[in-house]
Amino acid sequence: MSCRVPHIDTIPKKDNSSDYLKKAHHFYEQSNFPKAYKYFVQYFESLNSISDVSPEDQGIFTGVVTKIATVLEETDDVEELLKCYLQTINLFPDNYFILNSLGAYMFKLGENDIAKKYLELALESHPYFLPVKRNLLHLSWNEMPRWHFRMMNDRLRNQAYDKAITSLISKGYKNAIDIGAGCGLLSLIASKNPEASVVAIEESKTLARMCKDVLIENNVKNVVIMNCYSTDIKEPLGKCNLIVTETFDVALFGERVLESIHHALSTLKTEDDFKVVPARAKVYITGISCPQLYSKYQYLPKPSLQRLHLDNLCVSQLEWKPYEGEYLAGRNYRFVTDTQVLFEVNFSDQEQINKLLSSKYEHEVQLKCNEGVVHAFVIWFDLYLDEDTWITTNPNHENCAKCWEQAIIYIDHSKYLKEGDMLNLEVSMEDCRLSVRTLDEGPTHDCFKVSKDIVTILNDQKLVDTYISVADLFKDRQLDVMDLTPFPLVGFLLAKNGCRVFHSMRNKLDQDFFDYILRVNSISPERFVMLPEGARCIDPEFVKPNSLILHDVIDTDGYLESNFFRTDSLEPAIVLPVTALAVAMMVYAPYIDCCNKVNDSNTLGFKTAKHMNQYSGDEHPNIEDLVYEQRTERVVFTLEDGVKVMSVTAVNTGLVNAVYYWYEMYYSDKIKFSTLDSSHYKKTCYFMKETKYVTKGENLSIECHVEDSVMKITEGTGQSYSE
Repeated sequence: MSCRVPHIDTIPKKDNSSDYLKKAHHFYEQSNFPKAYKYFVQYFESLNSISDVSPEDQGIFTGVVTKIATVLEETDDVEELLKCYLQTINLFPDNYFILNSLGAYMFKLGENDIAKKYLELALESHPYFLPVKRNLLHLSWNEMPRWHFRMMNDRLRNQAYDKAITSLISKGYKNAIDIGAGCGLLSLIASKNPEASVVAIEESKTLARMCKDVLIENNVKNVVIMNCYSTDIKEPLGKCNLIVTETFDVALFGERVLESIHHALSTLKTEDDFKVVPARAKVYITGISCPQLYSKYQYLPKPSLQRLHLDNLCVSQLEWKPYEGEYLAGRNYRFVTDTQVLFEVNFSDQEQINKLLSSKYEHEVQLKCNEGVVHAFVIWFDLYLDEDTWITTNPNHENCAKCWEQAIIYIDHSKYLKEGDMLNLEVSMEDCRLSVRTLDEGPTHDCFKVSKDIVTILNDQKLVDTYISVADLFKDRQLDVMDLTPFPLVGFLLAKNGCRVFHSMRNKLDQDFFDYILRVNSISPERFVMLPEGARCIDPEFVKPNSLILHDVIDTDGYLESNFFRTDSLEPAIVLPVTALAVAMMVYAPYIDCCNKVNDSNTLGFKTAKHMNQYSGDEHPNIEDLVYEQRTERVVFTLEDGVKVMSVTAVNTGLVNAVYYWYEMYYSDKIKFSTLDSSHYKKTCYFMKETKYVTKGENLSIECHVEDSVMKITEGTGQSYSE
């Protein structure tokens, strides 16, 4: 359908507003949403007052706008979409649903300030509307990623920088430039000496504004802030003999730190006698065996999936980055090679940095092997702030800095190594990022690159067993099956048994792998029908007694699925899971204290917490392995819209700072799947406003609020949620 937003003057105005309303309803019932929109607007403009519009008609009109907006967004028609939203808001300035939709769309466009404006207007109109709260939370995470909090709370890192910077300034290196200043902690350290002068350079508008506020809060007068990329500066900013920076990612180089330091040495530094903090770094690499981590990247064949002939093949993620950050501490891993130094970098040596930045830079490294299977390479670094002060991200070091994870580089084909074998690697710098690849031969069997969800589903043994049990329930029935899960395991198995299966592939990257499964299992295209990409809605004609619909209740990040639908609307079809429940309990998790709020005691006593903590969220999805102490019994919530409060009893005495929750999905009386121990589905935590001390037997409460496919589980407040 055409979804151009109509010009109002394309329809002659009449005196009788009821005619417009009748036509609007008529075209709405015909699903002709553009014409319904035209006549609704004509109806609204013909009224003496917009307040004469009934809530029912405004609700229908909002639905019409939503339908049109969906099409316009899919076709990337920004101009028409904005026109549609703004015209609606001009008519109904307090329509929180449209304000939220426009805010969410502006966020997608990267217009964070505009997005925030509309989202806050939506929240002002409806303070308890969960979708807008969720969007504001996502906006906050985008402006202030959680690693900022971990970094600010890493006392070891902060003390090391303090020691080095303070020492150098006392020796006369008083004219400092802070590259990537963030909220200004390193500038604050430098400013302690009243003779120092500091230029803090920060490209993020959010952080630059915060840096200004932090400096005022701490009564600092000798720091100037510039909101730009340091590499955009074309000439010296004044006298400079000290460069400080902490723009290092888990593999040291990924935040383009070499590029910014090279530019600073050539453009911003003015003195021959100068210092850089950090002074130098060593980057290390070793091979590890860790099936737990490898299962995120590569399918590990299982006997249970031999039914689909999924053995003797390689299936790995296509979208994987050159490396991924992971904390090795607490994981079951083993070093299977020796450790070698990849690089030693002197940050004052412009010639060396220039060589590393060369597009042709590469070299080979050999690792001597122990016996075992190598799944990945681990990279960490030692950072020497000066010659006397250093910090490390070595996972085996007792004083490992906590704000950095280790860099994990997965290999496409795990390799069995014998004692004394040599593993040959090629190391290069590509677009300021470290890249490592093996030079040894790979396997000769079939290899497929697929989307992430395919790998994580296949490697979740309990989920695979659940899906196989579901397929076995219907193995003797001839059904039309719509499998809407990312990897249609049930669909493939039932298609082998003669059922006709429909599936909407979520990612075209998976086509070759799906075709392979169909081919080796002799499943014809007539038995397994691929629907258009993204077609995940249910055709009403499919809802019949002899049909089975399998869908996802939740997303992999631990949130309710955005296309979550109610099973009662799909009767008489068989819909699985039959029931889904949320399970929650109060816990104490130390990680929460460092990833969501800054404590001034960790930032050397400087006053930063008030400003950073404006970006603290109240929940954390996508949690894989939370270390926690259970503090209360578990409670169970159904997922229908509304607010439910459950009493809970503390099962032991201690601190509590979060509500941890997950899901249980029931496919039959005997088939249940819990996401608590799932490797595919992540968990979610609600952060309490304040850490509490509870005693065994104490009565507490947990609250569950579900609205418009958004769920929030919190500590009980007894709050009213009326509009």
